[in-house]
Amino acid sequence: MRCTGRKSLRLYALCKAISDYVGRHGVRCSPEQVIITSGAQHGLDLVSRFLLDPGDEVWMEDPGRPGARQASRAAGAAPVIVSIDAEGSQFRAHYACVYACRNR
Repeated sequence: MRCTGRKSLRLYALCKAISDYVGRHGVRCSPEQVIITSGAQHGLDLVSRFLLDPGDEVWMEDPGRPGARQASRAAGAAPVIVSIDAEGSQFRAHYACVYACRNR
């Protein structure tokens, strides 16, 4: 729900509080730029549909949030699963492998 148009005062107050909060942490944003979602999954779905193009690769940790995979697939993207070990995510190793394979 956007904080624009016919503003509910309570909704606008929430958006203002959020923009003020993120502003104190270095993010410039107005209440009109805040979008309230019904939860994390709704937010992931909106972001995926807005930012991803069909066929985009999305690197995701395994184990990870299943809803994030669902949202990226719904947007037509291709999740690439990257494992986690005791050292954490293996994105660097995965990237090195992909880079080497594509540049042969």
